[in-house]
This record gives sequence, C-alpha cells and structure tokens, in this order.
Amino acid sequence: GKSTFSRCLTMALCDPKNQDIPFLASSKTNGSFFTKLVEMDGRQSWWELFQHLSDSKLSDVNSASSSSYKLSLIVDGLDELSDPQRIIQALTNFIRYKTNTTIIKRVIITSRPGCVFQYQDIQNHFFNLHQASQYKDHLVVSIAPFTKRDCLELVTNLLTLWSQNRNIEEHELDKHRIQKVQNYALRFAESPILINMICHLSLDPKFDIERATILDIYHNI
Repeated sequence: GKSTFSRCLTMALCDPKNQDIPFLASSKTNGSFFTKLVEMDGRQSWWELFQHLSDSKLSDVNSASSSSYKLSLIVDGLDELSDPQRIIQALTNFIRYKTNTTIIKRVIITSRPGCVFQYQDIQNHFFNLHQASQYKDHLVVSIAPFTKRDCLELVTNLLTLWSQNRNIEEHELDKHRIQKVQNYALRFAESPILINMICHLSLDPKFDIERATILDIYHNI
C-alpha cells in the first residue's frame, strides 16, 4: 500500500548517488509534525519542522545553499489527515519560506486519488496539478490503481481459492454467490484489504453480506 511504498521510496532516496536527504512524515505516526506544520501555517525553517521527524538534533547549515545534497519530504497518507486542504496550503508556504527555498528539493505526497482531486484549491492553485500539461512543474502519478474490474477478479480468485482450501463443495460456490459478494465489495473497490475481509466473512453462512455495514465488517473479522 501507500505506506509501504513511502518507506521503500525513502530508503531508496538514501542512496548517495541521489544526493538526497529524505524525511518521511507519516499521517499515522508523526502527528506532532502535522500539528506544528498547521500551527505555523508552514512559515518556519526546515530544521525546526523536521525536528519532529528526527531523533538527531537538527540545525541550520551555512553551506546548505551551496551543498549538492538537498532535502526531500515524503508525506504519507494525505487522505488520512483531518484537513488535507490546510496541509497542502501549509506545505506550499513551507516550500516558499525564505530559509527553505534553496534546500528543499522535492515534496512527495501519497494519497488516494479522490482526496487530491476533490479539492479544487489543491488541484488548481497550490500545487498546480494539471495532468494534461507535459510542462507541468508538479507531477501526478497513479501507481497500481485498483479498479472495479480488479475488485471483481480479486473476489472471484479469493473465494475460489479459499473454497478449495476449505473443501467447500463446488455447488456451494456458484456464480450467484460470487456475484453477490462482488456487488457488495464494489462499494469498497479502492481498498483491497477491505475486500479481503469481505470475502473472508462471506464464507460464514451467519454473516449477512448484503446488509452489513463497514462497522459490521471490522467487528466480525
């Protein structure tokens, strides 16, 4: 998922040939970073903000502007933060802040697509996310999008595999049953993990797959 990709990307950027010093800010584990970012509206020096991401003492380096090494910030899980739009605004101010302009090389943000593009200010103002332009300053990349077709195939494959492992008779796993699970799973097509849970619960005859809420899924898994 997004978090695994972000961690692997951070480690890859540590390679000396990239001349990067990466910092990873996770929406799950670095709450103080985002609190301070919003509190100051991004108007703060990089070493003050990044101190919330490092166990080592950070400070200004006089040679930062002339150094071949620059800083990269990876923000993981924008869609999981309480106010993504405000985070984007603060990040924009942070990048433009006087002490950061020469040292910040890039900001990489991971998010489900719906979060980024449902906010017009994010799409058209702060980061200028114009996908159609080949000369855009900010690149939007869709990585392994999980489509509705993928969702249908995943349900079929999981139910078929698990029924074989559990010695479920072939007539018990008919097309109608698979289709019923598929129809329900399509509501959560963006989350392969949630679909996995749904398929698992659908094998329990006592679980009402057609009326189940997302709370029912988490409660019964």
